[in-house]
Amino acid sequence: MMGRLFVVAKRWWILALVFTLALSLTSCSKKKKAVGPNYGFTYCDGTLGSFDVYVIPKQGTTGYYELSIIPVQLDDPGDIVQVTIANGSRAYKSLVHQVVAVNDQEIYAGTLSEADLDGYDILDISLFDGSGVGYLEQAPAKYATCELPLPGDDLSNASSTSGSNSKIRQ
Repeated sequence: MMGRLFVVAKRWWILALVFTLALSLTSCSKKKKAVGPNYGFTYCDGTLGSFDVYVIPKQGTTGYYELSIIPVQLDDPGDIVQVTIANGSRAYKSLVHQVVAVNDQEIYAGTLSEADLDGYDILDISLFDGSGVGYLEQAPAKYATCELPLPGDDLSNASSTSGSNSKIRQ
């Protein structure tokens, strides 16, 4: 009788495990769908740390997107960083001049227009340089540089330049 009770308990335990796994998988997929099909996502990694980058359609405003950066694993939490978008022609636009970066605390980098998304393809997150030197002349000790995501980009085509900002500062 005790052996039979053990077999039944083992089956229930396995069933509970499978049920828990199924629930966790469906909840993950719902979270991603909740952001919407027109958002953009990419990873941004470098010597500063790892970041998740989102481009999210701005509610009630067609053609504008919010840029959200979430530090995932910082080399040194509490660093003061700046956020800039740029392109290979050395044009750039400063979005955030200085903000304290903390793991899992969103950095709202502002609103981007479709023209911004068309004109700039590089996102640069670097240590704040208070020296007054222009952005292109700066040589930050730590930074993370990646491709600026476009609406519709997601995990399947996320890319990072692994901390190389040679496209901007040459």
